[in-house]
Amino acid sequence: MNRIKEVLEEKGIMIWLRRALHERSRRLEIMRSYSSLVENMPVLYARVELIFDPGARIIDYVYREVNPTFEKYILPKEKILGKKYSELNPDYSPELPDR
Repeated sequence: MNRIKEVLEEKGIMIWLRRALHERSRRLEIMRSYSSLVENMPVLYARVELIFDPGARIIDYVYREVNPTFEKYILPKEKILGKKYSELNPDYSPELPDR
């Protein structure tokens, strides 16, 4: 076992592995902080996926994530996630000005 460790250290693999694990740990902590911020902020938050027409204009969007404040004032996530804005608002028309 020690011989394997020596060979890996000689080739720099152990150093690379330690750095990779440290970077992964750092990114996970950033993701946790972001998630906590979104979940606890008193501002409406929704992450959406844009839908484009063949001319690259935005014509609709799908709700992918909402925070508790959004749920409190708009709709619970069970009723909104994965749905298009046009599904939730039948009167919606994507009449957007040209760029």
